[in-house]
Amino acid sequence: MASDPTSEVGMTMDQAKKVEDVAENNVQASLLDERTSRDSTVEAAVDVVADTYKHLMESEEYREIFKATCEAQGQDVDVSLNLLDDMMPEVIAMSKALMQSALEDERLSKPEGTTATRLDIRNWTPLLYATYGGKLDEVKAVVANLGDAVIQTAVEVRPVHRDPSYSRCCLQSNGLTPLHLASMYGYMDIVRFFVQHGASHDAVTVDGATPLFLSSMNGHLDVIQYLVALGAVDGINRPINDGCTALIVAANRGYDAIVTFLVENGASSLATTNDGQTALHAASVNGHIGVVKYLLGIHTYTSYASTGCAVSPFYLAAQNGHLEVVELLVQVHHAPLTTGGTLTELAVAAMHGHVETVRFLIQAGASVEAALQSSDEYDGSTPLFLAIHGGSATCTNARSLEVAELLLTLGGANLEAKQTNGDTVLHFAVRSERLDAVRLLLGKGANANSPDAVRLYLCDTSP
Repeated sequence: MASDPTSEVGMTMDQAKKVEDVAENNVQASLLDERTSRDSTVEAAVDVVADTYKHLMESEEYREIFKATCEAQGQDVDVSLNLLDDMMPEVIAMSKALMQSALEDERLSKPEGTTATRLDIRNWTPLLYATYGGKLDEVKAVVANLGDAVIQTAVEVRPVHRDPSYSRCCLQSNGLTPLHLASMYGYMDIVRFFVQHGASHDAVTVDGATPLFLSSMNGHLDVIQYLVALGAVDGINRPINDGCTALIVAANRGYDAIVTFLVENGASSLATTNDGQTALHAASVNGHIGVVKYLLGIHTYTSYASTGCAVSPFYLAAQNGHLEVVELLVQVHHAPLTTGGTLTELAVAAMHGHVETVRFLIQAGASVEAALQSSDEYDGSTPLFLAIHGGSATCTNARSLEVAELLLTLGGANLEAKQTNGDTVLHFAVRSERLDAVRLLLGKGANANSPDAVRLYLCDTSP
């Protein structure tokens, strides 16, 4: 029977219980097994090694428990500790990354704007964990343990490889490399370290993203400048799979300095996504007035709006209520007002409850009677219909009511306008269960006794 290690180190009952828990298995054999499994199954290293042994690095007390357990099993303490220490850089990196990822899980699991941001953290390798943590010393420790080749191989392998032996090469199924990750988070010292150890700035993920694209997406100008100085300028116009370029994503995020730098280094301001959106579309949708002004200093508004996209930069700005952009496009760059058929700029602003944008567009001459042509129940709707509809969908009732008031008083909207199905605005308000709108319309003189009158909706109880 093995001796009781607790009596030798004067442990408490709780500490003794921890020793018993650890000592249920042969410690050295367990470590060797985990060291073997981590070479073939990265997930095992994350789920088992980090979760099982991370406490050993957190307290000297646990290290003493570990020593006592080894002695109780007749193990060579130094050998076991060397095995543990050999794994510690990776365990530290993995543990910290797992804890950090829990704090920003939504960002990691729900990419915004492009699938190039998707991070599958549970399947990462130790070097990716260390990179994600942003500590250069931890990155160096992992590389020192695994060797420089892990960086070089990781960044050179392409996603077409399906050989399981590549699982240790820091290459994810989506092609994300440590350099991609460091560039995405703006870890300049780690970016430089990877490049100095052979990382290629041309590595591409399955989504088509380069380190330059990801640093542009997250606003890291210093990383972009460094990569371009290395020769990444050749990839400035390289799009990801949906056609989005570094310039378009930087414009979408409103990074004025990055947009300027990319254009000055050869980025095409007229490049389009697969659906025809330019950098001006991307800046307008989020109201980035500085980027909008800069881009319009390069090309005319018509050049950006004539790319075959289903919507214009003007439409996107109106849809999202970016009044300053709308005013600039109309007053300075003479963006044309849509007159009907599809949703007009006035109609979409009304539908989303953008009061001041609606006011400006009415004063600019937008038609308050332009009717929507569609294949659904909104066919024939004027902006007044859509303002009332918006109150029950994408904006508050109060805002939609204010927009409706503007359309009637400032724009002179027709109270008796009808949809293709014959419904008036009053019918539509009743169907939408908008009592506030019904009161407004009746107060403005809407006819409650027109064909298919309101009472049809309120009082008809027949089967």
